[in-house]
Amino acid sequence: MSSLPNMSLGRFLALLAVLAGLLSACRQEPDPFPPLSETMESTHFQYHFAPGDAIDTSWQELYLQGLLERLEVSVSYRLQYHKYRNRAHLKALQGRDTNGFAEPGTPDFHTIWPIDNHECVHVVAVNAIGHPPALFNEGLAVSQHYQSLVYPHLPVWNGQPVGQVAKEWKEKGQIPAVAELLESTGFFSFDPDLTYPVAGAFVHYLIAEYGIGKLKELFAPLHFESTATATADQFLLVYGLSLEAAWTVWLAGL
Repeated sequence: MSSLPNMSLGRFLALLAVLAGLLSACRQEPDPFPPLSETMESTHFQYHFAPGDAIDTSWQELYLQGLLERLEVSVSYRLQYHKYRNRAHLKALQGRDTNGFAEPGTPDFHTIWPIDNHECVHVVAVNAIGHPPALFNEGLAVSQHYQSLVYPHLPVWNGQPVGQVAKEWKEKGQIPAVAELLESTGFFSFDPDLTYPVAGAFVHYLIAEYGIGKLKELFAPLHFESTATATADQFLLVYGLSLEAAWTVWLAGL
């Protein structure tokens, strides 16, 4: 066997090991859950996303402008939009098995969608208006689910107008009494495909019938853990009729 010039067998074997390691690294699959290492900014947002991912920043800016007009509020900060490739990606990085969530009291929200209205509403509403129990907190977010950016297009849930979805649940006799939904724990004990569009349709009705100003008065002193009694009392004070009465009128109108 001929010898390699100027290289011992040990050094040669070490070099082979290094090359084998490099080849193995090249063959490794890409990280399925990469960090959100990319950033970019628009007028009202800072976006955080993984390499190769995409966000429709133009749509998001137009949506936010319309939202601020509808809620009659303003923002002096950039919303922090954290975009994940899919539900598994969000769970791997945040530990939550969901399509999206907002961090209450901060400008941050997390989502798997290239456009997001729901979590965007939560950030703006909680910071500018208040954080009431889920019936109204989620109801306001769903009431702003506009697929068209031309207001006053009706809000939708899974592509269907929320009023139509609520009507279908009503015809099945499955809409619970409003008293069962007044506390956040009760609200989340039901199927979200029932409670979210029903709450959205009810809040949409309140805004259309009484204006956004009344809803903001309702939100102001409440918090996410407010009792059913506190919420009902505040509703009566603001609207001049009981929550049960308003709920009954709204249901009849469906």
